[in-house]
Amino acid sequence: LVNETTHLFGNSLKLGLAGAVPYAFSSAVPSMARDTAILTGAQVASDYTTAYQRGKKYTAGSLLESAVLGTATTPVLETMFRTTNLIPTNSLSGYIAKGAVWGGIMYPAFVGAYLPIAYLVRNRTFKGMGKYLKENYWKTLKESWTKLLPFSLMNLLFAPSWLQIPIAAVISYVFDRFAAPPK
Repeated sequence: LVNETTHLFGNSLKLGLAGAVPYAFSSAVPSMARDTAILTGAQVASDYTTAYQRGKKYTAGSLLESAVLGTATTPVLETMFRTTNLIPTNSLSGYIAKGAVWGGIMYPAFVGAYLPIAYLVRNRTFKGMGKYLKENYWKTLKESWTKLLPFSLMNLLFAPSWLQIPIAAVISYVFDRFAAPPK
């Protein structure tokens, strides 16, 4: 009975924190509240779907990790879009420059930020991170360039700025949905 009560309390705490983390960030940075909710929701949906496809359990701890990861990557993606959208697109060279900055600078930067954040959230240690990044950075970046970049560029170049984060979340979810290997 004590063990079950402790387990129930621990899971309840994790579920509460999974909601509290994005809420606290959104309260601290209200300008990112909507996008925090969208990106955190997409991360949770993506991680749940991946776990399901692989036949793994998605626990309260998994939900908390997904919520922290979605929340932590929100300012990174927000900054990427905001910065790139400063490039004017009133000429062909503007579109080319915006696309080049997005694919050549922002994508490598996002992968370079996402992988260590995800590693820390999921492993709770720096130990082994260097090896993990060495093994996964280029592979992840190449896969992102080949499978996501064309859709991401259409989003960046043609969608209104207020829709770019929601569209990016959908693109990311669809990519994760079909890229996750089965069991």
